[in-house]
Amino acid sequence: MRPILLPVLAFSAAIAVSGGAGPAGAADQPTYLPTRDVTIDYVVTPQNREPEHARVAVQAGGAHLRLDSEAVPGPVLIDRDRATAVLVYPPAKLFTELPSRGFRLDRLIAEGHPQFTRLGASEVIGLHCTEYRIVARQGSGQGCLTDDGVLLRGSGQDLKGHGGTVLATDVRYAPVPAGAFVPPQGYQELPPGALQALLPGLGR
Repeated sequence: MRPILLPVLAFSAAIAVSGGAGPAGAADQPTYLPTRDVTIDYVVTPQNREPEHARVAVQAGGAHLRLDSEAVPGPVLIDRDRATAVLVYPPAKLFTELPSRGFRLDRLIAEGHPQFTRLGASEVIGLHCTEYRIVARQGSGQGCLTDDGVLLRGSGQDLKGHGGTVLATDVRYAPVPAGAFVPPQGYQELPPGALQALLPGLGR
């Protein structure tokens, strides 16, 4: 099974969850937390792998995110304020908090400190965005962000040379129901790591 930490998380959610970003030049500091509820469809191309499709729903301000991806067996629900990520497994009506080794959300928040350098204006799927060079403690890349904080295109790699690209194929501005960011009623919670035991390879 593919790893949980997908490039789409590294280049969209990871930017969004790093709310403790360090200072950057005032002229270069973009809005990187969506200011409106938005749902984005992405084509994700991990390094040396075939493209995958993913959908990211973000609550205005970036406090909650939801990732639905071909690469994981169910939605990943990210609570930025609580610094948690929960994997929902619909086939068995189960959910579990992902351990830090599988989704280093704590590290992304504490050590992200992205620095942005403006490169110029661009356009993706008919939407205007600004290209930035992004450098953080755990990697670097380039991304095209709209004025209201939506990543339309991104590429980069971590310190180990792992990376990939993301490209938005559809952006929808509409309210995202609060229930999209929590496990459905009637689902059973498993202790961290229990689901990994049932699904070998998950999060590695």
